[in-house]
Amino acid sequence: MVQLPDSVFIESTETSFVEKLFKDEPIPPQDGLYGIRNSGTKTSKVLVVWDTSIGKARNYRLFEENGCIFLESELTFPNLSALIEHYHCHPLPHHGSLCLQKPYSRTLSF
Repeated sequence: MVQLPDSVFIESTETSFVEKLFKDEPIPPQDGLYGIRNSGTKTSKVLVVWDTSIGKARNYRLFEENGCIFLESELTFPNLSALIEHYHCHPLPHHGSLCLQKPYSRTLSF
């Protein structure tokens, strides 16, 4: 089970704010760096994932329905950790080979 640090949950509704957090780290954002922000229009959350091929973040709305969470209705998960774990190993919908790699954390430790 994937352990998500509290810092992965970003108190913002703006993708630009999340991108700035990613870019303000001491090293450039890596492919698959991700955070979870609030949606500006819905009560749901949005998965924000850095894509180095375009030099910016991509957004994936997290849907919740009937006790399940999903990005696409064909593939549902019992909880957020299960969804994150799946997309660590499988490409995100509609974007070729982009997978989740590392949750955003304010302090990078090596």
